[in-house]
Amino acid sequence: LTVPIGRGSVSLSISDLQGRLTFVNRRGAEMFGYSTDEFEEGLLLVSFLIPEDTDRASENMKRRYRGEKVVNNEYTARRKDGSTFPVLIYSVPIVVGGR
Repeated sequence: LTVPIGRGSVSLSISDLQGRLTFVNRRGAEMFGYSTDEFEEGLLLVSFLIPEDTDRASENMKRRYRGEKVVNNEYTARRKDGSTFPVLIYSVPIVVGGR
């Protein structure tokens, strides 16, 4: 069974090496209270986490980019309206042109 990326039941996002979101599927936009267009403006991934989690998330992204194995992490996410909810983030690097 194949589900198109934009219509899955889980949030899916793609970020660049600076942690700016370049794609978020419809479910992700709904979960966070933003439109998909707002996400495509290049919002920072860590801006969707509570302040207490941003340093740990940033460090885990750097480790992942260096090729280190990083276990999946649980964080507290923040919606556009300021409400929070728990998230479990699974990340896999996408290599394009050797980067």
